[in-house]
Amino acid sequence: MWTALSLCILIASAAVLYDQLTKRIPSRLRAQEAPRSAFGLVRADKLSSRASAHRIDIIFVHGLGSNPDTTWGLRDGQCWVSDFLPQDIPVSFHKDIRIFFYNYDSYWKRDAVQARLRSLGKSLLDQMTSEIRGTEEEQTRNLVFVGHSYGGLVIKQALIQASTNPSIANIADYTKTVFFLGTPHRGSSFSTWGSIAARALQPLGSNPSLVQEVAYDSLPLRDLHEEFENVIGDKLRVVNFYEQRKTHVLKVWFIQ
Repeated sequence: MWTALSLCILIASAAVLYDQLTKRIPSRLRAQEAPRSAFGLVRADKLSSRASAHRIDIIFVHGLGSNPDTTWGLRDGQCWVSDFLPQDIPVSFHKDIRIFFYNYDSYWKRDAVQARLRSLGKSLLDQMTSEIRGTEEEQTRNLVFVGHSYGGLVIKQALIQASTNPSIANIADYTKTVFFLGTPHRGSSFSTWGSIAARALQPLGSNPSLVQEVAYDSLPLRDLHEEFENVIGDKLRVVNFYEQRKTHVLKVWFIQ
């Protein structure tokens, strides 16, 4: 009897502790924690209202566990993509350019969508074909992608799929430049800890597969990069930005 009672107390204590440790993890299902930006392709500027042929569309894709508000925003509520980037574009080009966020659900800790990299790349293509490349004029607009972290992998997957599908090949053909901001082309060593955390959070509806896909030096990422290089050849310009300093996850006195 006492053994059973002790076990019940232990289980109840563990449940309370688990709840206390995880209650601050956000969920997109809670209105107050969901991003302000709508899902899908969201217009991020007010430069041009026309979709003239042979002009430019710039698409920003955020990373894992994030959204346009947290990736491209500032603490005071301003967004450098919406508020500052248009100021750097010469006025004479305003009529030629449209800027978009691609807001997809990349939350993996709580109430996560059970998606994979391949399906996220396809969703980006579906959004583009239905929202901004529906007409013949729109299909001749040049494309520039900017991917932050995992968002860069989504872009690579999308361009690979577009290049092998004649009905949407115009997306790959008219992509002129891709900017990768800290994209883990070879994966990340932090994915090991992320996978452990994701498995521990499965009672909350986590998605471990999203984190496991960026395991460092994994064969799927090698294959993805090789296929991407074969697809793009010398057709587009690729620009990589990456940190050159180590990231300190713990700093106590003189120990880092």
